Amino acid sequence: EEQEEQEEQEEQASLVEKEWIIDSAFLATSEKELLATLAGREELVPEPVPKLEPEPELEFVAETESEPEPEQEVNDNKAANKQDKTRDVSAQADIPELLEQDKKRFSAQRLLSIRQGYHRLKQQQLRALIDGHSFKHDAALPLLKKGLIAFRHDWILRGLRMIRAEVEALKVTNWDNYDKVTTRYIDIIGTAAAGARIALKLNDKPITYVLASMDGHFIFNHIELIHGANKLVITDEDHFFLDENRLHLHLSFEQHFPFIGRMDPLTQTAFEPDQIKMIVRCERCKNYMYDFSFVENNNSCVYPHCDSRHYHTDEDKAFWLEE
Repeated sequence: EEQEEQEEQEEQASLVEKEWIIDSAFLATSEKELLATLAGREELVPEPVPKLEPEPELEFVAETESEPEPEQEVNDNKAANKQDKTRDVSAQADIPELLEQDKKRFSAQRLLSIRQGYHRLKQQQLRALIDGHSFKHDAALPLLKKGLIAFRHDWILRGLRMIRAEVEALKVTNWDNYDKVTTRYIDIIGTAAAGARIALKLNDKPITYVLASMDGHFIFNHIELIHGANKLVITDEDHFFLDENRLHLHLSFEQHFPFIGRMDPLTQTAFEPDQIKMIVRCERCKNYMYDFSFVENNNSCVYPHCDSRHYHTDEDKAFWLEE
């Protein structure tokens, strides 16, 4: 029985692998080719205007008709106005339906993103099948595939909704958008789908990535900000094609000097921001002092019970970290 079960499992894995290879052919479509395909769809090609035969000319015969009475003319105008209002109300009633239909349409770039997402999920399904595990998107993938092949936007939308219902939305829990930050190095903490690969971009530059834990938590440690505005983009790369799984976080870093309010123990002088190039921080006790005080104290820390001979300058990350 175990051998039969293993053979059946290998057969299923082989079928999924073949299907994935076939799928990769239509997933390789470029944006230019996709636009050309969309332009060639029958429903998007205007129907030819039928050629009409000229109608025979009719002989005009003048007819005499009596002028309408004033009261009859007023009634006719009221009826016409009522008909126009009815037509306007009917047109307005169609607007929500038209808007709903428009929402179901996807751009060529969006379709490419969804196709790439389908491909990634198909790979995960194959790995799960080989490992003998269930895959939570088994029901959604066939519908999504049919929609992508047939360009049925309503099927695609239903498939995305099914996937979205099974995926934890990406969230940052320790910062709000447009927060003001007073420390140069920050941590970014959040939640996402269990085991998902979470990538970080800072000011349009890729920085690093982490894997969410099995309970759906992730953290980026000691991210260095620049003075002023900072734009962070956090993406769940396993579900990047879902709108909810890419976050844009804007933080404003206002320069804060951690040594303000302290003084050098040897000279008993308070530190000033413009003296930053003269100030060092002990590697062991984390206290600040002037570099010349360090030198005068036989190249060691001037604080009692600390004889460390190493320090950090303002160019080192440890100089700025809050303790």
